[in-house]
Amino acid sequence: WPEVSPQSTHTPIPTRMGSHARQTAGFRHPDRWYTAEEGDAMPVGFDKMRSALEGARELPVDVLRTLVSPGMSDADLDLALTHLQASGAYDPAGRAVNVEGLLSWCTAGKRAEAKLETVVSSLPPRPASARGDFLRIVSLNDNYKFLRLPNVAMAIAAARESASKLGCVVRSTMNGDFLSPCLVTAIDGGAAMMAALDVVGIDYASLGNHEFDIGVQTLARQLKCYQRGKIINSNVTNVELSDLPKWDSFKVGDHTVVVGGFLSQDTSMYAPANTPDVKPVIETAAAVWDSAKAALGSTPDLFLPLTHQLVEEDKAMAKFFAKHEDLASRMPVILGGHEHEVFIDEAGKSTVVKVGLDCENIGIVDVWWTAEGQMRKRVSVMPADDFPLAAPVSVFVSEKEAFLSGLMSTQILTLDRPMSSKRVRFERSDIATLLLSIVKRALEPDGVEVVLVQGGAVRANAAYEPGPFCMGDLFKEFAFDTEQALIRLPGRIIAESILNTRSGPKPAPNFLHCDSDVVVTDEHVLTHINGKPLDADQIYLVSIYHSLLTGMNVIEPLFSYATGNCKIPDLEGCLPIKEIIMKQCMKVAWRELVGISLDADCDALGAKLNETISTLDLNKDGYIEQAELSNFVAQKMGGKSSAPLLEALIKALDTNGDGKVDPGELRAILH
Repeated sequence: WPEVSPQSTHTPIPTRMGSHARQTAGFRHPDRWYTAEEGDAMPVGFDKMRSALEGARELPVDVLRTLVSPGMSDADLDLALTHLQASGAYDPAGRAVNVEGLLSWCTAGKRAEAKLETVVSSLPPRPASARGDFLRIVSLNDNYKFLRLPNVAMAIAAARESASKLGCVVRSTMNGDFLSPCLVTAIDGGAAMMAALDVVGIDYASLGNHEFDIGVQTLARQLKCYQRGKIINSNVTNVELSDLPKWDSFKVGDHTVVVGGFLSQDTSMYAPANTPDVKPVIETAAAVWDSAKAALGSTPDLFLPLTHQLVEEDKAMAKFFAKHEDLASRMPVILGGHEHEVFIDEAGKSTVVKVGLDCENIGIVDVWWTAEGQMRKRVSVMPADDFPLAAPVSVFVSEKEAFLSGLMSTQILTLDRPMSSKRVRFERSDIATLLLSIVKRALEPDGVEVVLVQGGAVRANAAYEPGPFCMGDLFKEFAFDTEQALIRLPGRIIAESILNTRSGPKPAPNFLHCDSDVVVTDEHVLTHINGKPLDADQIYLVSIYHSLLTGMNVIEPLFSYATGNCKIPDLEGCLPIKEIIMKQCMKVAWRELVGISLDADCDALGAKLNETISTLDLNKDGYIEQAELSNFVAQKMGGKSSAPLLEALIKALDTNGDGKVDPGELRAILH
């Protein structure tokens, strides 16, 4: 895969392996992929294709399909056409490929191979004491961004490329938190981040606490879209996830490896309405091991737990199994997630490995057996930026970034009167109140009764006329993540904190703003919450900017009460305010489209959408004409503020420009 740069934006055609193909980069499916160049799997061979196309300027897609068949499936060709379109070599309207661009794209495979060989040489060498095949794991955790996915894909491809030379088996893992929090997930329900696992080439993923941000029904639907590898779920018992494997196994030479996936029982990690049913990790891990032994008919040689829990929980797990009859000598590493810092430490007889946030680092974990049969391990952490960009994944990332960029000018709300954030440090702001009220609606299923944010977090300093409020406006108002923590506070603490921040000298960065269900007089006295008189002794569930609980602006008595009486939530478990708002906007939009209650769950929404799809697929060919779908949205949602957002999302589904939408893709973004 060539690095994407202004000088080279071409990518090699991926085709299935022929008997004498030269391996290059792994991509998309469980089997390996190969570049279309001389000596590979294309039926006519690259030189013959060049000769056959000599003098031609354009090649109809149907002819290209015949040329590469049976080495490339229809789905694979569609993927290749996406890359060709990105390089300007394919016109979807005319369904024709520019021959010069096609041949240049294929030739780029040789540059890709040279680039890949350079990357391979930077990976750790074969362990000197290894006898027979060894295991190499590319380990990742807690990724919420697309930014470094092309680097990660190249690292995984390089590890697979070196496998036969080094004598190793390569597996890649994502140890929880791969869907959320992420702005795209707030909009499409996790479809793009789920696709990213396939595109990058992840073999095994385990569940993280933030997977449940989107609700277990939506999560279950998204996980079914994972094609390349397996989601291992050993200890979450929700019935919606019951079809996920509790463990998996594979061979490394003569040795058998068992993989498990374990999620923390710590309920503080989850939103109250989305807390999963989780069995104890240690108890379940022992049961998984026994189950694997029984099913395999022998004792496996290596247990590989993928965990998403606190470091202390990982250490407790390691210390417990250090005394286990089998696992004391068969669990050399715990591949973990949840903490956002790099953490490599010994506990019991295992090394706990966490490589940090957003794929900034890539873990390379080697496990091998010596001539005497002893197990050894080695852990390396490499900066992702040390790896060049995998071009096909760069195309994927560019598409998602372009989609987000385009949404910035898309309307998400309609303002019914002039509003302003110019004096948020001096006085109540209608726009701040409106946005916090949307947060309140989004978090009501969790039992949230009050939403508070200080004036310093509202940043746009803008005045708005009645009319559209766009996603870009939201990003200007909340320029930072402004993670929302849920905490229980007495009414008197809320009231005194509001009074103190509003009655002090101005401008006041700590000026507390509230949702519209909190009534505060001109004298800054809180009188009512949710239509009822304030009860000073009642405990209210409050959504508040996490930093205010840890000392930002030192709001009293809020800070003293929280630090002295409350368990302050882990920042990692808190959602950014923009994503909460966008998710609520999408929830409203989908339900308005099909005409059901805002309280309807995802299954009811899906059933109603299926009825809509059936009526729109007029010729029953399994696709919906985009024009028909857009017209339907316009008719159903004319004048509603969420219509432009939904229209932009649906438009993005027509990835090849043929004017049709796959109903399956439409269902995938439903939430």
